[in-house]
Amino acid sequence: MRKLLFIMTAFVALSVASCGNGSSEKPMSAADSIRLQDSIDALMQAEQEALEIQQAEAAAEQAAQEAAKSGRGLSAGR
Repeated sequence: MRKLLFIMTAFVALSVASCGNGSSEKPMSAADSIRLQDSIDALMQAEQEALEIQQAEAAAEQAAQEAAKSGRGLSAGR
């Protein structure tokens, strides 16, 4: 998921860098603003999903550790 986050960050950075094409006199059009906002929204959603996955993995790992401590691991079924 971190790779996805880095890819999305790079995409947004390239999008922002290429908007002006080196011209500081040209204002951003409405379509460019919408595309930039869509890119930012996609990045924020990807970050949120990555955080939720990370939290779920941490909770699963903690539950597995607690199960192993209480003897409910794989060897308890024998």
